[in-house]
Amino acid sequence: MVDGVMRTVISVDQTSKIDALFANVFGVDDEGNPMRMNLSRLNTPSPSTPIVASDSPADDEERKAILSQVTYGKGLRFANYREFHSYYRYILGTVGHISCYTRPDVSRACYYLSRFQQNPGATHYKHAIHLVKFLYKTRDKCLVFGNKNHPLYGKGLCVATDSDHAGSIDRRSTSGHVCFYEGCPIAWRSVKQKCATLGTMFSEIVAACTAAKKILYLQRLYRELGLFTGPSLFYCDNQACIKTTRNGEGVASRHLAIRATWLWEVFEVHKALTLKYIVSNDNPADIFTKYLDGTKTEHLGSLCMGSFEGKIEAWSLDCAVSRIIADG
Repeated sequence: MVDGVMRTVISVDQTSKIDALFANVFGVDDEGNPMRMNLSRLNTPSPSTPIVASDSPADDEERKAILSQVTYGKGLRFANYREFHSYYRYILGTVGHISCYTRPDVSRACYYLSRFQQNPGATHYKHAIHLVKFLYKTRDKCLVFGNKNHPLYGKGLCVATDSDHAGSIDRRSTSGHVCFYEGCPIAWRSVKQKCATLGTMFSEIVAACTAAKKILYLQRLYRELGLFTGPSLFYCDNQACIKTTRNGEGVASRHLAIRATWLWEVFEVHKALTLKYIVSNDNPADIFTKYLDGTKTEHLGSLCMGSFEGKIEAWSLDCAVSRIIADG
């Protein structure tokens, strides 16, 4: 109890679902426990090797060749490409469920691989296996509500946005944003932009527009619940995007000019959001847009995720019982 107000710290995880997925993909030992393997050098949700267009099979002969390159469980082989295809979709469906609810740090890796669900190859499958291993190694990570040590604790409802210009195989950009409430992520998204952009500033404007619509929706929701007052902080790491949206002009393309003008009205006219610059190395939305090395993954992941350490009670989404304790 602090100043007459109950302070709680809650963690939300899906550890048992991750354990079940790992056991299904790699098999179990004689005692029914997941197989042991050395994961100490695994520090990113995606391998450093990029995916290229030729990684997808071009014909039935290449699809048959894939069956000799991949396994599941304890070295089992797929009977045909259809079975391999279904298993690949099962992995991404399960990881997608986990990333949607409790693991924002793997959203980009999961949804990037989901772009190839129609015609996956051996490289895509190996990336998916890598993602499952990373999830299992970091299964102690969780959402933490009430973490007073988080830099955004005490700032209410806020959002960070970023984009990766032309990073996709078809040269489309990737938008990413994460919304926080008192330092805990409550909504996040990693998605390929529907339109092609000619520069980094333009892709940032598209990403900022998507993030702004999400945070405005959350403002209305939290206002009805009596949990929101005042404008929300809006973090962006692109100076050109910030200057353009503050001025409401400077964009020649009509579809981007409309987005920039709408953002200008949100920031400068309605004062619903307060635009702030954040350096890229500290922008938590960066983890939703591109491959990052282990150091950046750990740093930005720590801004989105917590762990079971300290005075935190765990609430598992896979069980029916939740526990909450007072801090102090």
